[in-house]
Amino acid sequence: MAFSESVCPKCDWHPQADNPNKTMEVDIGHNEQTVPEALGEFERALAKAHRQQYGQLRVIVGRRQINRALRPVLETQKRKGRLRSFMLENPGSYLLRLR
Repeated sequence: MAFSESVCPKCDWHPQADNPNKTMEVDIGHNEQTVPEALGEFERALAKAHRQQYGQLRVIVGRRQINRALRPVLETQKRKGRLRSFMLENPGSYLLRLR
């Protein structure tokens, strides 16, 4: 029997069962990324957080270009229904509540 990401074949435990109460964190602002690279990292992290059923995603963006570029992306994601809400947690990070 092959192992599935969603259920352990030995005990029927769901690896992501507790994730709705947890926060995934990603840093897209401190590895010398360009804005397009950082936004790509954000999209991948958001998809992973949804796939693994996290309740929140903390996105560390720094205080400059990536921070300013991410805001309209977050607004769009909220309109599309991929986010319940988001807030600037501090000048360098956002906290996103996921659907």
